[in-house]
Parts: sequence; structure tokens; C-alpha cells
Amino acid sequence: MHIIDKQKHMETFRARLKSVNSDGLNIPKIPADYMLKHRGSLIGKHFKTLVQIMPLIVFDLVPKDVHDAWVIMGRLTVLLWHTEITDLDVYLVSFRTILRF
Repeated sequence: MHIIDKQKHMETFRARLKSVNSDGLNIPKIPADYMLKHRGSLIGKHFKTLVQIMPLIVFDLVPKDVHDAWVIMGRLTVLLWHTEITDLDVYLVSFRTILRF
């Protein structure tokens, strides 16, 4: 957020965050104004939501290495929030593939 704020892209970020359609994401409606107001102290469910959509929102607002970091964090978050792992071998292959990114 510091990079976005520093480069004067916060309004673009706010508009994009508010326009995300969460219907297909298996998450509740995204409380964009709340997340931006409390961006330094979000709880886990808000972080989980943000980390998965950030690459789509900030693709042209941050340097490539920062965008790549958001992509990796999003992929890791999906794996780390699993409540049940049915095939550990497949899970570990996915995990290792992300870490090689």
C-alpha cells in the first residue's frame, strides 16, 4: 500500500477494489472502504481476500517485482488456508512449484 500511496495511485486502487465482483471467489462481499480505512490492522479473512485479488488490482500500479511477490503470496495463501489435504503428494508438488517461482 505504501508504494501505491506514494505514487498517488490510491484512488485508482480504491476504484478497482470496489469494482471487484466476488461472486465467483467463494468469499463474502469485499468491504473496500473498510479495508482501506483499516489497512494497517486487517484481520485474517480480509488479508486472505486481498492477497488473492491484489495481482489483478495492482498489475500496472506497482513495479514488476512487487507484482510478482503478490502473485506468489496469493498462490501460497490458497495452499496455506486448506482445511483438508486429501492428497499430500499433489499438495507438496503444488507447494514446491510455487516456491521455485
